[in-house]
Amino acid sequence: MKTIATYRLSLCFLLLLSFAAGCRKVSDRLDLMTEGLSAVAAPATVLVGDSLTIVGRIHLSASPTVSLGGVPAVYKQVAPENTPDVPYTVEALRFEVTAEMGEGRQPLEIRLGEHVQVLYVNVLAKPVFDGSRPDTTLVMEEIFGGNITDFTTRYANAYTFNAGEGNDYFPGRSVTADGVIYLQSAMDIYRIENGQVQTLLKTGDALLIDGQEVHVKEFLPGPFASIGYAFSGMAVSADNSTMYLSVYTDMTGHEDFTGAWLLLKTTPDLDHFEVINRTWYKLDGFATFFFPEDFLDNGPIENTQLIAGDLFVDAQQRLLFSNQGVYAARLEQNGRIAKIADEEDNAYYTPDGSTAFFITQAGLTKFDLDAMEPLAVVPLSYANWNFVSFEENPDWRFPNNLGPLNLGGGSFLALPGGQLLCNPLSSSQPSIGAINPENTSVYTFAGIEKGFVGDNLPGGHTLFDVQYHLSGQARYVNFCQYYNNTDFIGNCKFLGMDGQNNIYLMRAGERSRLGRLGVVMPPVIYRLGKP
Repeated sequence: MKTIATYRLSLCFLLLLSFAAGCRKVSDRLDLMTEGLSAVAAPATVLVGDSLTIVGRIHLSASPTVSLGGVPAVYKQVAPENTPDVPYTVEALRFEVTAEMGEGRQPLEIRLGEHVQVLYVNVLAKPVFDGSRPDTTLVMEEIFGGNITDFTTRYANAYTFNAGEGNDYFPGRSVTADGVIYLQSAMDIYRIENGQVQTLLKTGDALLIDGQEVHVKEFLPGPFASIGYAFSGMAVSADNSTMYLSVYTDMTGHEDFTGAWLLLKTTPDLDHFEVINRTWYKLDGFATFFFPEDFLDNGPIENTQLIAGDLFVDAQQRLLFSNQGVYAARLEQNGRIAKIADEEDNAYYTPDGSTAFFITQAGLTKFDLDAMEPLAVVPLSYANWNFVSFEENPDWRFPNNLGPLNLGGGSFLALPGGQLLCNPLSSSQPSIGAINPENTSVYTFAGIEKGFVGDNLPGGHTLFDVQYHLSGQARYVNFCQYYNNTDFIGNCKFLGMDGQNNIYLMRAGERSRLGRLGVVMPPVIYRLGKP
């Protein structure tokens, strides 16, 4: 009996030891889970120079070590902005990704004592960039409220030009160094100065040209609106001394031709008119006959058949233009045409006339006008543009560092430094981007960063919950179509830049296509610049 009792005691003792060991293992496991690491959120891709944020159970009070690519990171604790749906409290840390941390797929290691967690992050090299970055101090200010007498009546049946900008009345736009604004439609040329508007010319006005009284039938591109020809027919020099006009007139005097297209050089005071080119036309049913008959892209400008559009005057008083959208050229001092490039869409020139941008079927071209050669050509299908981020709020940042760029529509403006501003004019993209084709880089020039690519915010919110203002701090201005339950105000189109680098934009000046469909809306003008 003693043997059996001893055996039973021994068995109970072993069971107790086993139970205690099991409890200890469970306790150790619980301690491990409590003291361990659980990084539940980290970006899959970052750029060198970016801030990388890790969110999870990190035990920052115990000072864990963090490394990327084997290189220790100097981090700081931050408040977690997107708390994951987990049954415990999370923390967040952030550090800057340096070039020493490598490129490609790199291990992101968080170590706390014997606890280690390893994630993998794709590190991309920072694109070669020109140093430009958003100016967060920019302010949008309304400077003209659209008060033009009888505008809605006069423009009720006017031409509109759908060139990626909507049903716009004003393809011709110039801004002088002093901030004087000129707008040109098929019917009128307006000058806006110090908030006051003046009609300089309108259809039916008589011009005295070479001793003959000639009447304006329309300004370019009036007769061509139906075929989508939306290039400007007016340009004014930055010093406000020279104006070029492309005018459809009733001039007679050459055989049986019934009128002439005139490229005129004048002043904004219209005190005289110099004929740069006179192309006679004759309408015979649906056919149009021209003289000169030769369509030239070189030689004296008076010898070519010319319907000049896309007019622009650079800082050296040189005229840049397109001929019926077929080619872009510059008028040299000797009166000869210097062809720049074959052209299938609008051209955009820097104020000094050193650089041009063309968007054609071949892609986006940046062109050196001094060397007369392209600096870069990026196909429209290119899918690896570098979206350079400067945004600290992760919810407002570009969702991807690399991706395609849609250049199929929008309003564009070439900056003095050789960048191209783009306002997509999309109802879901309220921000303006700056593009450099030479290094295929993009950053957001004005507005919330993510607003340039049109991705909504987390939690079911939209960009317009934050970026809905018409004026004020540019970061929160909606540069696309502005629409609420009662009002529709059109997209912001670029007009030009003054001598202080203020950018001028126009809302409306169009027939609305959304909301109050078909309503004529006079132009409202804003200035974007430093306060």
